[in-house]
Amino acid sequence: MAFLLKWLGQGGFELSDGDVSVLLDPYLSDMVERVDGVKRLVPAPIRPEDAHPDLYLITHDHMDHLDEDTLDVMNREGVLFAGPSSCMTKLSAMGVPESARVLLNRGDQCQCGTFTFQAVYARHTQDSIGVVVTQNGLTAYFTGDSEFDAAVGRQLHCDGLFSCTLLTLIAPDS
Repeated sequence: MAFLLKWLGQGGFELSDGDVSVLLDPYLSDMVERVDGVKRLVPAPIRPEDAHPDLYLITHDHMDHLDEDTLDVMNREGVLFAGPSSCMTKLSAMGVPESARVLLNRGDQCQCGTFTFQAVYARHTQDSIGVVVTQNGLTAYFTGDSEFDAAVGRQLHCDGLFSCTLLTLIAPDS
């Protein structure tokens, strides 16, 4: 079976092959509004306390990707958490045991069910990642919050590209 993809708002997605569920950068709370006063553009399609993926994959440690309010209320039992070093540090501080954390720095990969996740370069934070997902011969590339950079996506061949809405605007010379 090909995988099912559901947009969760912001840069978040749910991927499922019918047997396993993966949440990629799920921002399901109103943490950004609580902390910075910025409201969500669309409501989260699932409540944080109803989230229970097999894998919770995070591209970088900003609060709209590593959503601590969601993690505080979700059932973490049996969930694996994957992401770069900065995310592992925050997850450790939140009490996520080492046995439930999978380090996924650029160049690393992990498996969950029929999915393979390859961490690739992203230009955003010091150790942010993009994610290339392969499953049953399909390849999807999730850029995370990457800014444009010639190295982003270099030599990647994919069936689907899911890019962020982060834009760098350059003003014309006056």
